[in-house]
Amino acid sequence: MATSLSFQDIPGKRKRGIDEDGGDRSQYSANESSVFLSSADESSFFLSDQDHDETDADDNFDGDGDEDDLTYNNGESTDIKTESEDLPEEAPAVDASGDGNNFEPDPDAKYSKRREQYPKAAAYDGAIPKLKETLIGIVQETLGIIGANPCDTAYLAKWNAKAPDLLHIPKPQPVKIALLGDSGAGKSSLLNSVVDIPDLARALGSCESCTCVATEYRSSFPEQKKRFAARVVYFDNDASAKLMYELADGYVSAKFEEKEGLDAESLQQYQRCGETALKTFRALFCKHKEFASDEAAEKYLRRLAVGNNRTRVVMQLQQWCTEILKEIRKAQGNQAQCWEADEKNAFAKLMDPMLNSNHKCDGVSIWPLVKHVTIAVKDSRVLENVTIADLPGISDTDVLKVNSTLDYMRTCQAVWIVAPINRIVTSTTVDTLLRKYEERYRGKINIIATRCDDDVNSSLALHLKDKGVNLSSYQECCRLFKEASEQVSATNRIISSRMRALNTAARAEKVGMLKARLKVQRRAMKKAANKRLCALVEGRNQWVTNGINEVLTRLCPEKVIPKVFCVSNMHYLTLKGLEESGSFQLSPEGTGIPALRRYVYELAAPGLLQAMEDYIEHHFTVFLKSLGLWVHSRYVPNADKLLAIVEKPQARMHVESANYRESFKLFTKDLITEPLLAQASEHSAGAAGLLELKRKDRHPATLKAFMRRGGNHKTKACPRESWNEHFLVGAVHIVDKGWKKVNKHQQLLVDGSEEAIVKAVKSMLATIKKDKRAAPLELKSFDQLIKGQIVGIKNVLRDHQKDLKQDLANIKLDATQDRHSGFFTQAMHPAYEKCNGTTLRCLGYLNTHLKLTSYLSPFSQNATLLASAINGHTDKQCERAETKLQSILVDIYEHFDGMIAEEMADPSEAPVRKALKKHLKTAGETFAEVEEELQKIKAKYEKVSEVESGTGIKDKQSKIKLKLNAKKTKVGNDGEKANALA
Repeated sequence: MATSLSFQDIPGKRKRGIDEDGGDRSQYSANESSVFLSSADESSFFLSDQDHDETDADDNFDGDGDEDDLTYNNGESTDIKTESEDLPEEAPAVDASGDGNNFEPDPDAKYSKRREQYPKAAAYDGAIPKLKETLIGIVQETLGIIGANPCDTAYLAKWNAKAPDLLHIPKPQPVKIALLGDSGAGKSSLLNSVVDIPDLARALGSCESCTCVATEYRSSFPEQKKRFAARVVYFDNDASAKLMYELADGYVSAKFEEKEGLDAESLQQYQRCGETALKTFRALFCKHKEFASDEAAEKYLRRLAVGNNRTRVVMQLQQWCTEILKEIRKAQGNQAQCWEADEKNAFAKLMDPMLNSNHKCDGVSIWPLVKHVTIAVKDSRVLENVTIADLPGISDTDVLKVNSTLDYMRTCQAVWIVAPINRIVTSTTVDTLLRKYEERYRGKINIIATRCDDDVNSSLALHLKDKGVNLSSYQECCRLFKEASEQVSATNRIISSRMRALNTAARAEKVGMLKARLKVQRRAMKKAANKRLCALVEGRNQWVTNGINEVLTRLCPEKVIPKVFCVSNMHYLTLKGLEESGSFQLSPEGTGIPALRRYVYELAAPGLLQAMEDYIEHHFTVFLKSLGLWVHSRYVPNADKLLAIVEKPQARMHVESANYRESFKLFTKDLITEPLLAQASEHSAGAAGLLELKRKDRHPATLKAFMRRGGNHKTKACPRESWNEHFLVGAVHIVDKGWKKVNKHQQLLVDGSEEAIVKAVKSMLATIKKDKRAAPLELKSFDQLIKGQIVGIKNVLRDHQKDLKQDLANIKLDATQDRHSGFFTQAMHPAYEKCNGTTLRCLGYLNTHLKLTSYLSPFSQNATLLASAINGHTDKQCERAETKLQSILVDIYEHFDGMIAEEMADPSEAPVRKALKKHLKTAGETFAEVEEELQKIKAKYEKVSEVESGTGIKDKQSKIKLKLNAKKTKVGNDGEKANALA
């Protein structure tokens, strides 16, 4: 457990004393009863600030904090000590990226991620940077030799043009993480804590949402000069026009439509829509006299409810929007504008017009027209290989921004659902988001419980005890605190009695000794008090985690249970020196942030290792062997016949690709599209019957509210109820039933194509080896080059499978959920657009639309749009893969052509051939050593992983051996401890 921390008053720092509900966290209510303490101890459950200030400096976490420094490890433990004297001594920062740009640490920080180590993974092994340097050194030396011995060979010139690409090991695409949750859940604060840069994202405990625009945080842009940079993407004219229409429609619904019979929550939703519309109009058009004040704006917007004025008003708003966007494009020119700054405060001033809904820039705030913002942070280790997106709260009433959030999520590979810890187990938000996105992000969807330090008091202890939570650690801390407090009381009594004695030198000396003892005892009491509350936080975290896991077991049919992290952003801020500690202080590990950060590194590790292996096994192998082919080139008569053999795999690749596309489309049609079309009439009849039931069960005002909102009475990101999804139940069942088979068949087709293409390449190589004309050629090196190119072929199809799988997962969301990009939602849109009259008339529109037949049926359109999306994305991904495969096969052809020399030798080639021949021998030996070293590194971490997970144990005998060894180790360790104590 952590020791308590003392913080001196820091001018300009935010104070932490007041809780969100208005209570003072530093005080303890005297009428609360402690479940494990006597009445004398209850008043000491929280220590006063005065006592807190007496804590010696020895109890503090020492060292300055560095926001962005982290070193490679060699597999050591990543446990973080909580006692100050056990914390590792801070070493000079190691710049793993090699650019040397590190920033000064925060002088107020008590903790930094600089203390942490990378997780146990081969990608973060300390030897990896040296291997990279060795390989790049070989490329640099090779280019130096060619540059010092120029010649006019066309092959070498083409090779030399491609070689500089090998001077940088390609980085994998960053893993995109989306933060989802209600407004005020702590998403922005969480991002600041994980990235370890306080105030990077706006995070305020104010009365409204801080994040009004989808904002992604990533590593630096290639051309970035300063520490922080940003790029802004605005809505186009069509999207902004749609925004104006929907805001005007929402304002009319909120202000002028009859709402008799609606429940309080629905009325509040309407009110929020009206307030959002007014706030947006005022932000954008406050330069115009019609929106110079709230009163003027409301007066102007009353025209929306009068006759044909509504169309004129909306057109005027759309025209003003177009003018603003035109001015923005004119200011930016042809290129996207990029804002840069080295200081956070200066950067915040630049970005406020885009990110702060309360900001006014020359009288206008343009944030409503911003689609999303990308903020790049230079030299951030956390963001080096991941991108974290801070998205607006899912209860946002701005439909266009919610849709923009959903569009952004299509590109994400991971999701963090963020919610406060106090109600997270029964949170409808968590439940709804899990139901919607668990399948799409399976294995990479996690739950983050924020504010794990909230309401830590005796009532919580009593509640946890009643729930049967094991609080043995907390009880032990209570006992230690009671003993320490009794010692303090006893020493105080002795001092008081001594002070009544005669004032002599002996008495003064005795009192001084007692006061020194009292100081030590008070410090021990404060440590015990702090540990007691930390133990209570730990107990609550475990109870909440177990409760969430029960829910997850029910919601996750594949038993891939999301991870749960309990975090305290507030306590982490105190460790950064930006907040004063309150009643107690969690240790760095106790805040949960280091564990979450390790998870981020673990998420990126596989991609980093894969990129390294791809570079070595494919790109570098081809680089080295292709150069050797040219150096040892020989003249071969009738070489065109050999080249024709080498060219054959290209034709095979095109045939396999065409067969793959056609087979997948036919399989999808038979398994999903045709069944959907065949049952369209049944689904139509069922939907019409369901609509009739809703008409009977619902109040007319409620029915009208649903129809005016496209059948969705709440937000589209997290609906309370969606008519479209109710109508679509039968179709969803068909899609779910066939989807696994479709995915499995697609994987089999890709595997078959890979096998056929690789077989064609190997067959070509075998034919070449049998041909007598190829006998003079360096076929051993060509064989090794082919092995490298086969790795490249497999990598292309691996990446194709990954990208298409993500596309198909997004398509399934559109086929089974009510969202702006949903196929059934689009098919039903014309019917909902007509719902402007009486409730009865609107119900007639919907009923008629649901009963349409043939290709006009919304269920037929849903099937058609689904098939079109699958075919379109398949073609797109296949074309991309074909281009890459074609490049590899052409490369094989060119390298084989390069190993066939001209009949008349070029004298200018002799010097470079001689120099390269000597260099390649040494380079080949060094490369072999690098390959061997990488395999050793991988084996080391695979062995550790197998032992930790138990996957390396094949039979019962091995398990028994492992247990015996563990017992022997334990006995040995216990003996060593006993000897040490003796």
